[in-house]
Amino acid sequence: MKKEVNGKTKKIILISVIVISSLAALVATAFFIVTRYYYGLLNFDPLDGGYVPITTIDYDPYAPPSSTAGETTRAPETSLPSDTTTPDTTAPDSTESTTAPTPPDTDVPHVLPPDMPQPPVLTPDGDDVKHILLIGADYVSDNGLSDIMVIASINNTEKTITCTSLMRDTYVYIPIDGGIRTKLNAAHQKGGIKLLIETIELNFGIKFDNYMKLDFEKAVDVFDRLGGLEIRINKEEAEFIRRWEPSSKLEFDSSKADGEGYLTVHLNGAELRAHARNRSTGGGVDFNRTRRQRDILTAAFEKAKTMSFTQLLTFLDGVFPLVTTDIHYSEFVGYILHASSYSSYKFQTFRIPSDGCWKYWSYYILITKPEKTMNEWYDLVYN
Repeated sequence: MKKEVNGKTKKIILISVIVISSLAALVATAFFIVTRYYYGLLNFDPLDGGYVPITTIDYDPYAPPSSTAGETTRAPETSLPSDTTTPDTTAPDSTESTTAPTPPDTDVPHVLPPDMPQPPVLTPDGDDVKHILLIGADYVSDNGLSDIMVIASINNTEKTITCTSLMRDTYVYIPIDGGIRTKLNAAHQKGGIKLLIETIELNFGIKFDNYMKLDFEKAVDVFDRLGGLEIRINKEEAEFIRRWEPSSKLEFDSSKADGEGYLTVHLNGAELRAHARNRSTGGGVDFNRTRRQRDILTAAFEKAKTMSFTQLLTFLDGVFPLVTTDIHYSEFVGYILHASSYSSYKFQTFRIPSDGCWKYWSYYILITKPEKTMNEWYDLVYN
């Protein structure tokens, strides 16, 4: 009887070990697949049909296709359609009808995009426009992905302030590891602020005077110190905020919405962070997220116009320790002293790439007409 019990016990233990081991292997496999997919988006090489270490891509972006040293395993290269091919002209900011790209298939050209020529320096030294790079970073690694990149351009001659969103998925050349091409937001992760600035200047010809960086966790405190903001949102966006911010008590009364289904509501810091990071509603792409970020910046500018010098100075004292910047405290005080004049400036927004100048290419946004995009940006900022 004892031997029989021991035999049964051993069998139960053996079965339990097998089951637990199988479950562990299943979880490990699932974890590997998910992390490989999520982080692999940065390292996806459409030429090789899979995920490869991004640092192995070693070639000169301005060299002809034949001089691709270190790429002997790649598929033969052909040319992408020329600019005569009709690009995707959907205007996602207004229609919100753009949908996210599907994974690569036979319709995706397994070729390199056209080499981007050395752009002209669009922002020469000595002009009367100050360009400040605003960075919102996610700290999943040492530097984190710069999922928010906005160029704030202050034109003191034309009396305008222009905030330009840079699309995080834009396919660019990053000057590191011999030269790589991948998503723009990877530059900050791989080399911090310095590499991100170099990448933007190299690809778009914009020279920066200063930068300001804020991680998403600290953004909540910044928005709360501002007293929250009035933002125009729709029902889908309200539901996203409530879903991703458990503390939110946001209510959306559809009966009070305008003809487009939008309603102006007050959002606190946590709700504004959720809204700024939303890339799930309105087509599930980054175009509407950058539009939301520009809406927040516009609302912040309008709110600042109503604040007194004392209120602005108190806000600066609370926020300055939260921000990483090369702007000295005294310079910020100078901005506040001129707040009354800035309040009369025209506030405008833009996006790079502009409408009709881009197309999806694998998991990337490919700028099909860089010159047109940058000329439009220059005309808006400088004229």
